[in-house]
Parts: sequence; structure tokens; C-alpha cells
Amino acid sequence: MMKKLLLAMLLIVGATVVFADEAATRKAAEELMTVTRVKSQLENTFKMISEMTQKNIAQNLKGESKELSDKQKAALDRVMKIIEEEMSYDKLAPILINCYVKVYDEKELNDLIAFFKSPVGQAYLDKAPALQKELMQSLGEITAKMQKRVKDEITQMSSEEEAAKPAADDKDKTK
Repeated sequence: MMKKLLLAMLLIVGATVVFADEAATRKAAEELMTVTRVKSQLENTFKMISEMTQKNIAQNLKGESKELSDKQKAALDRVMKIIEEEMSYDKLAPILINCYVKVYDEKELNDLIAFFKSPVGQAYLDKAPALQKELMQSLGEITAKMQKRVKDEITQMSSEEEAAKPAADDKDKTK
């Protein structure tokens, strides 16, 4: 009986330590998100994605016309609302915290917090939006070139298939 009681007490103490450790790690993850300005970074990212998405959707919806119809504007507004809801800080924060807790231990999180509170960490955070903008522009240029090359390759492949098709049809007629 005493052994069972001792074992139960050890399990309770062990579980309490694990839960306390996880709570401290979660708290550190939350602090890291605050220190690294995750909320404003998500808002800036959403703003860039929103602008790009609106531009792309608007171009696709326009077709031959120069202006979106009221119906198309309403549809675009609904799409943007969905994106805004799905990418909201409130919706993403718990997911991000869980990811931090899975990847980093409490000490690593506290070290990251100390770094981001330091002058060089603050400089990194201050310049992150400009870096993100530069990256988006550079990647946009690369993506545009890649899309053109892929489109050209698909066009060439389609042309080759079309050119080969009559030859295959002619063989079938001679049989």
C-alpha cells in the first residue's frame, strides 16, 4: 500500500513539474512573440498578401473590361474577408505558440527574448519590414521570369504535340 501511495505521489509531482515546465515554456513563447512584434509582422504580411491577391484576382476577374463590376467587387471583398479572418493574429497566435513550444525549450526561448531585446535584435526587428519588402520584390521578379519560362515551355510542348498529331492521324488512315 505504501509503495502504491509513494508511486502515486511521484507521478503527481512528475506531472506537476512537466505541466509547470510547459506553462513556463508557453509563457516564454508568448513573450517572444510580443518582443518580436509578431502581431504587427502578421498584419504587414497580410497587407502585402492582400494587395497582391486583390491585384491578381482583379486582373483575372476583369477579363476584357477595364473596371470590375459591382458583383465582382463584392466577390473580391468576400474573398479578402476570408483571407483576413484566416490569417488573423487571434487565429494564428495559438498555432505559433504551439510551434515555438514544440521546437524550442524554455532556455532557448529566453535566450531569443534576450537577443531580440538587445540593440542588434531591435535593429533586426526595425529593419524586418524593409527586408521583407525587398525579398518580396526580388522573389516577385524571379517568380515572373520563372512563370514566363514555364508558360513558354508549355506552349512549345503543346505546339509540338499539335504538330505531331496530324502525322499520327495520317498513319491511322493508311491502315
